[in-house]
Amino acid sequence: MNPLSRLAIIAAIVAIALVGYFISMWIASGNLRLVTIASSFAGVLGLVLVILKKWQVGIFAFFIWIAAEDLLRKYIGNDMMLYLAKDTLVALAYVAFFIPVMLKWRPGDDFKNPLFVPILAWFIWALVEVLNPGIGHPLEPLVGFRMSFFYVPMIYLGYRFAESPNSLSRFLKLNIAIGTIIATLGIIQVVVGLGFLNPDEFVPYLRLFLVRSVGDEGGAVPRPNSVFVDAGRLAQYLYVIILVCLGTLAADSRRPRNRGGRRRSSPWLWLSLTLLCAAIYVSGQRAAIYLVLLGIPVVLIFRRYESRARRGIAGGMPLLKLGVVLLAGFLGLWLLLPQRVHATYDFYTKTLSPAEAGFEVPQRINSMVWQFRYALSKSPIIGHGTGTNSLGRQYLYGTDNLYMPDAPWMGGVEMGYGAIIWEWGIIGLALWLWWVLSLTRRSVGITMSLAGTRFYWLAVMISYYAFSILVLWTFLGFQVYQNYITAAFLWFLVGILMRLPKLAAETQRREI
Repeated sequence: MNPLSRLAIIAAIVAIALVGYFISMWIASGNLRLVTIASSFAGVLGLVLVILKKWQVGIFAFFIWIAAEDLLRKYIGNDMMLYLAKDTLVALAYVAFFIPVMLKWRPGDDFKNPLFVPILAWFIWALVEVLNPGIGHPLEPLVGFRMSFFYVPMIYLGYRFAESPNSLSRFLKLNIAIGTIIATLGIIQVVVGLGFLNPDEFVPYLRLFLVRSVGDEGGAVPRPNSVFVDAGRLAQYLYVIILVCLGTLAADSRRPRNRGGRRRSSPWLWLSLTLLCAAIYVSGQRAAIYLVLLGIPVVLIFRRYESRARRGIAGGMPLLKLGVVLLAGFLGLWLLLPQRVHATYDFYTKTLSPAEAGFEVPQRINSMVWQFRYALSKSPIIGHGTGTNSLGRQYLYGTDNLYMPDAPWMGGVEMGYGAIIWEWGIIGLALWLWWVLSLTRRSVGITMSLAGTRFYWLAVMISYYAFSILVLWTFLGFQVYQNYITAAFLWFLVGILMRLPKLAAETQRREI
């Protein structure tokens, strides 16, 4: 037991004794308000001490919390103080993980981060950009660093967390279960209306009742947000859980047989996948739908590679069963919500099909090209400084004039690569591409090396997720990467990906 754990135990004993003493005194005097406050404080303190003793608890608490945080934000007026909760959980996990290694209370891992040098170079350049005279608010660099770098160390925690198939399976299935609940709530919201899980009163800077349509004759497509404050965030969350569910299903199908000769599978995962896909369909998020559909040829390509690598033996991804289950799920959704399914289909086809008059792709491409050129013309070499185009900076200027066209936080561009140039210039874009391409090359190499193992398809899904977020979705906006849900899953899953070759080798040795 390292000194940090001993200190946590001693502090817990002292804290419990003190809190118990004061609670008993307040109960005797009938002061229930102080009892409630003290009990809440004791619960939070207990969680802190547990995380300091076992950092894995902080990881579980964090991923549970980020799925529930937005629901509280909607009902307490979008109070930004809630952001401190998840940041505190992550910071405590960092302290509990890194301090024992730095002080040699616990031996370090053999993990050699292949992205360390390019990410360090990007971080140093962002640090230099704090001195950029284009920064309009003294706290903008702090916002920029928090949005772009705060979750990067989770790559180390993800690597260490996946120390066994059981610990990895618990993390994946916990998040799939949470995602299934959120997806189900989103579908219910579509059925009963957007008033479900959304307050009636106006909440500053939140678009809780977003409805889309195409032309005058197009059907209304209310976009559900479920527990989140934004429909786009719901779709981004469902997107990563769908990929995780697919990878977990494939890994489950390759698990060792039990004593009865059957594989130990989890049938509820198929129901979860059906609900997740139904929810992302009715979400109205075209980018997420497009990337899910783009994943089909990716799956076929990697399945072909696995078949060749394993000399024609069938792979672990049950494509036929997958197709049947999803088709049945879509038919069930159509029977439940025929008008909504039809209106959503019209919305997708009329805006994404080249044969339709409302085809928006050329317009979006022209807009992205214009934004890229605009950013390049305004900040070609060094940009405007760290944080000047980051998500969340609008809160630094207050919420009184958020919707005014001349609001002080307005400026910059939405297109992702243009936003990178706006903050860090061409130099920053080059550093971004350096580490992104390094990650892409490394992830593909790891995935290919796992062909024939039970973790192959999980590696495929993680690699595709990283590529789709950092390369494809970045065209639409840098805020996709800076979204805390996206960033946390991205870096933690990348850490898991780096561990999979070692985990596969250890698993094969135990099965021989």
